[in-house]
Amino acid sequence: MDKKGKFIIVFLLMIGVFVYSAYVRFEQYNKWKEQRSIYFVENYPAMTTLDAYYWLRYAKEYDNGLYYKTDNDTLRYYPDETEKPRPVPFLSFLIAKLSSFTNNNYYYAGLFLIPILASLFIIPFSLYFYYAGFPFGGILGSFIGTFSYMYFVRSSMGRVDTDLLNIFFPVLASLFIFFSAKNEDTKKVYLFSALSGLSMLFFYWWYFHPGFTLIYFGVLLVVLFLEKKPIKVILKSAGLFVLFSNPLYLFYGIFNLFGFIINYFTVSKENVIGFPNILQTITEAQHKPIKEVLEYIINSPYLSILGLIIFVIFAALKWRKFLAIVPLFLLGLLAFKSSNRFVMFLAPFAGAGIGMIIDYAVEYAEKNFKKIKPLNINLIAVAIVVLLCVGLGKLTAKEYVPKPSINPGIIKSFIDMNKKLEKGAIWSWWDYGYAIEDIVGFPVYHDGGSQGSPKTYFIAKSLITDNQNKLYKYISYFDNNGMNEIKEMIDDNKSAPDIVKYVDSYEGLPKGNNYVLFTMDMISKFPAYNFIGSYNFNTKTSQEVVVAPLSCQKVVKGVFECDGNSIDTKNGLINGKIPVKMFDIAKNGKLVSTKKYPFNTGYNVELLLKGNTVIYIILSDDNFYKSNFNQMYLLGKYDKKLFEEVYNNFPFARVFKVKK
Repeated sequence: MDKKGKFIIVFLLMIGVFVYSAYVRFEQYNKWKEQRSIYFVENYPAMTTLDAYYWLRYAKEYDNGLYYKTDNDTLRYYPDETEKPRPVPFLSFLIAKLSSFTNNNYYYAGLFLIPILASLFIIPFSLYFYYAGFPFGGILGSFIGTFSYMYFVRSSMGRVDTDLLNIFFPVLASLFIFFSAKNEDTKKVYLFSALSGLSMLFFYWWYFHPGFTLIYFGVLLVVLFLEKKPIKVILKSAGLFVLFSNPLYLFYGIFNLFGFIINYFTVSKENVIGFPNILQTITEAQHKPIKEVLEYIINSPYLSILGLIIFVIFAALKWRKFLAIVPLFLLGLLAFKSSNRFVMFLAPFAGAGIGMIIDYAVEYAEKNFKKIKPLNINLIAVAIVVLLCVGLGKLTAKEYVPKPSINPGIIKSFIDMNKKLEKGAIWSWWDYGYAIEDIVGFPVYHDGGSQGSPKTYFIAKSLITDNQNKLYKYISYFDNNGMNEIKEMIDDNKSAPDIVKYVDSYEGLPKGNNYVLFTMDMISKFPAYNFIGSYNFNTKTSQEVVVAPLSCQKVVKGVFECDGNSIDTKNGLINGKIPVKMFDIAKNGKLVSTKKYPFNTGYNVELLLKGNTVIYIILSDDNFYKSNFNQMYLLGKYDKKLFEEVYNNFPFARVFKVKK
């Protein structure tokens, strides 16, 4: 079959996969509208990643002419602040520009970008494999890639984040490097070298990780050298790449790449200065078993590994054609060693491997079955590809509908806080930091981009300790000093225990308005705070903690049936054998009754009510029960000399003002 005919077939398939990919994601939004109370709060549609609020706030600031008025972000990492990215992030820029079509609602603008941006990688990926001689491999690879569990979840509706184009830009650079290497026209070699550099410039603007620029610069040099381009041509091509990608970013890439290796190859229990490593508590940063990694591609590890093996075989046989895209494949392989999020880079290659078998079969049939028209052979191949997409699609995540990252009751609380509270700094866990900065408009002590500092240790410790004076002391210390003294101690090679001892000795008072915020999600996250806050610097271990929030299905004569457990509050027994030490009833966040049992061991039971409705029954050990978090948030027992309750939307959120 002539090249023009085959290109038309591949082009139509490519557009079909692109349109379907975008359509499925937009349909998620339509399903949201069927459950408006879950996904929409006033003018705030749901976001399905907590990082979304970071990009959305910057979009608002940029669109309203506020972004460049200050160098520092006064809402982040209070009181130290952080520098704003320069230029304004590309994603925020796009949201700001699109907002004019959504009545200046930046949240809807972000949502409607998702289907298009998440599907864009399909175009350069399909074209790369077409020109490499495996057109159907590119189509199946694009289909599996866009609907693979890890990528689809990370690019679904509400996921306003950089993963939307994190495959697109590297593949685009690979495609331009491929064109540069295969072109005999020197001018076109220069053109595509410049375009590959330009794609890295835009990728930096999108992701702010210049290590990719350095890697693709190296790939360009290797590919051009192996294609035996004249040294003069290689040097000029390299110069054009550097020029169009920005020489400074290439230099920054050295340090960025080193940091990447440290972060993703060595996730230790401690960071470099001895404090516990927050990455130990972040799900996406954790290593998963091989079988689970493969199931993140399609829900059949055997088909996933088969596709990858076939790709490796064909790529090895045609290695010159696939050198330019090797960095993306190697990045995907990190999923077997490091963070599971890297699976999204691997998934397209598993699909491509399956499609490459069809390409091989088509090539064989065209050579050996002359009586069959090439058009018919290719139409049969198209039919097989479509059937495979239908069949394999059932093993992907394309039926997935994401849930909001933040409960709508908490979003409503944030809106209330913005309206009702005097501006002040928020002392809470980092997860909702970006959302607080965006919706509440208050500064936070740490957020999703600053949770790796020692400050996080002190926040965690303040939540799990049974001493409210210590909570007050830590807030006072950081309100007055920020990280300045701690940075000096780190520079002086002081140990983490020495730093903790110094902060514990602080006797000052807060200087500004400060609030302690508790939210409903923090109950299930308590083990993470416990790991960080109870870390023993000598034994390198954390104390054990038991906290189990249970949903109850029925109660008969004081016996609660909750998630398969029978809790007898009359006799103080769980499942007829585990003793209960104490049974508390808290209504609307206030302790109303306590019953003690004659047992020295066992668990504490807390019945949490909103009005007369049971929210949870919580089973816990003493470490959780006595913690500041439990006593203040769930039971309403707080030191009125130190704190004042200023907002209560129990169980969703509760705010205490720190007295000065």
